[in-house]
Amino acid sequence: NKHICPHSYFLHLYETVQDNQKPTVKHIVRLSCRTQSKSVRQKGGLTMKKTIRLCIIGIILGIILVIAGYIVLRATGGYTSDIISYEEVLPDDKEIHSIYISAYHTDFNVKQGDTYRLTAENVSDNTALHLTEKNGVLNIDTEKKVTKSFPPTDINFSTSNFSFCFNNSTCGEYTLYLPKKVYDEFTCDTAFADIDINDLSCEKAGIDTSFSSVSFSNFDVTKSIDADCSFGECNLNMSNSTFEKLDIDTSFGEFNLNNAEISKSCSIDSSFGETSLNLYGENYKLSKDNCFGEINISGNTSSNGNVEIDSSNSFGEINITIK
Repeated sequence: NKHICPHSYFLHLYETVQDNQKPTVKHIVRLSCRTQSKSVRQKGGLTMKKTIRLCIIGIILGIILVIAGYIVLRATGGYTSDIISYEEVLPDDKEIHSIYISAYHTDFNVKQGDTYRLTAENVSDNTALHLTEKNGVLNIDTEKKVTKSFPPTDINFSTSNFSFCFNNSTCGEYTLYLPKKVYDEFTCDTAFADIDINDLSCEKAGIDTSFSSVSFSNFDVTKSIDADCSFGECNLNMSNSTFEKLDIDTSFGEFNLNNAEISKSCSIDSSFGETSLNLYGENYKLSKDNCFGEINISGNTSSNGNVEIDSSNSFGEINITIK
């Protein structure tokens, strides 16, 4: 029988002889049935595991999509407003050491400039962002908060101003100009936005993105990066930076970091997300906790390394390249 393992067959015959029994066709048939039964149980277990995994993913996706729809309605899209353009400049006597940006449902750019200046083009008056300063922190946030109850009762879906930010004419665009210096902290909190940041230097960076795309070019950090990507995409193209600590949490999100060296520690928590690190340097060691995901590493690592990459992966994918 093709289902019978030869090793198991001879072992069964050996046990039969030990019991002073004569091998018969009955023994062979019984062995064949056992083997087939075990094969069916194994296939059933794999099928059940896949089914449970798909059910969990489906439930989580459903909940998150409901929450996402609610956020869109509350943020800007669901309420009628005027479309405006303006410019704001911070007085020269203000000393800035940290930057905080809260951007929702828009396109946002950060560039180098001579003064702290914010320009806005075709943005919604309902949640227009403004430039303020407090205790040396430059804040870019909205002064008007949508506090209407859920479900909203005064949404006009027929208005030309309603949008899920699929085109720039209704999302609007902001550009923030920053003088060149090394800032203490840079924090970016975004939802349903496209963020493009160029030529920025800071000691600490915090990135929290939901349903957004955040891209850094020529980015320089000296101490730490803390990134949380939920259904978002975060791309960090570093300027050959060496910094101490990297913490990443990707839930259905994507995080990519290029051209950097970590000197102390790295922590990666990937639920259903994807993380890609292109690092240079030595003394890295990998500690991994992998459930149903995939962890790939190429390059030199050592069990005696001083920089530990602690990776926890449920259903995601982690790729690390060390040059």
